Amino acid sequence: MWPFGRKTAAKSLGHKNVTIILNGEPKSGTTWLEYVAKDLLTQACESERPGCELLQGVGGRTVSALRTSGLVRYDIDAKHRIPNIGHKNEFDFSMAPSLSDAEVEAAAKATLTGETADAKWLAIFRDPRDVTISSCYHMSKGCPDATGYVQKATKRHRIDRIAKWIALRHRFFDALQRLAPERVMILFYEEMKKDEEGTIKKLANYFEVPLTRKQRMLISSHTTFSAMKDMGSVKVAQGGAASGKVREGASCGYAKELSADGAQRVTAIMRRDLSPALNAVWKC
Repeated sequence: MWPFGRKTAAKSLGHKNVTIILNGEPKSGTTWLEYVAKDLLTQACESERPGCELLQGVGGRTVSALRTSGLVRYDIDAKHRIPNIGHKNEFDFSMAPSLSDAEVEAAAKATLTGETADAKWLAIFRDPRDVTISSCYHMSKGCPDATGYVQKATKRHRIDRIAKWIALRHRFFDALQRLAPERVMILFYEEMKKDEEGTIKKLANYFEVPLTRKQRMLISSHTTFSAMKDMGSVKVAQGGAASGKVREGASCGYAKELSADGAQRVTAIMRRDLSPALNAVWKC
């Protein structure tokens, strides 16, 4: 993505590189976050030219901003894996491992030790019920049997598998954040959807790039769900999504997709699997 000579030169001059590693469960908003990050760096670099060069990643899916102060980039190569713990880099309906707090902390310490000093993590979380429904639309066009889908798995319900992975992912990033508070940012999909412009402001600070309010508003307008749907498959990687990669992005949308009994059962399973802190976030 960048000439190695340039990266080395930047470090030798004492410049500060920043690498933001994106992470989240599939259908939790990671694609949305990618496009916000891409537009954020594009806008930031535009305002700094000629002191900034925008570098395109393979296929144009990612960009990096080569600034006079150092390289700023984001990494999506393993966005669904939980470092040093597990999860496929895609949908994973296997059972999440049962780990003690000490084991989760050990994985967080190993992750911190194994990454470069310029690495920072950005993890996004979404209501497991909406994640599960969204995965149904990804797998089957129109999700014709939502209630049957969320309750189906080899031995346990899909909602159970997904909720446990989300709970474990949150435990991991919570542990990582305690070890390095300035290098971990945890986002909730629902909060980002409620105040995207405010979230973009926080992200700009986290990426360590300056943005004006006008630029933040422009990024927000480029990355609404309707705008991203209008981009179509030309600009938004579809990833084999049967109903399209970008759909409606609803918060608490599970209730209108499931029968009343199905919604109650799914919610009861989720409540059992999540920590009190996460249950407090997803109250509906």
